[in-house]
Amino acid sequence: MRCESCHAEKLVAFSCKRRGFCPSCGGRRMAETAALLIDEVLPRQPVRQWVLSLPFALRYLLATRPEMLTRVLGIVYRAISGNLIRKAGLTRASAATGAVTLISASARR
Repeated sequence: MRCESCHAEKLVAFSCKRRGFCPSCGGRRMAETAALLIDEVLPRQPVRQWVLSLPFALRYLLATRPEMLTRVLGIVYRAISGNLIRKAGLTRASAATGAVTLISASARR
């Protein structure tokens, strides 16, 4: 960036308008989502946390194919919810399950 008044230059690592990803905006969205979950969603229902870790090759594939990621997450959700429903002694018709899916892109090898 360059100041129009004094012409001083400053290096900016990320920009919302140029790269499509901004740590500041991402941090704000993350904080808003966390507040919504804590204040309105999670306190009302019992919660179980599940973590799905995928091999790196599959992570790269799903990162470039969002429609495929949606299908994979749907399959995982149906498997987990079906298991919980069976363990509770209920049927799919009498039970209600839900999911909050958060994708972490920061996993390291």
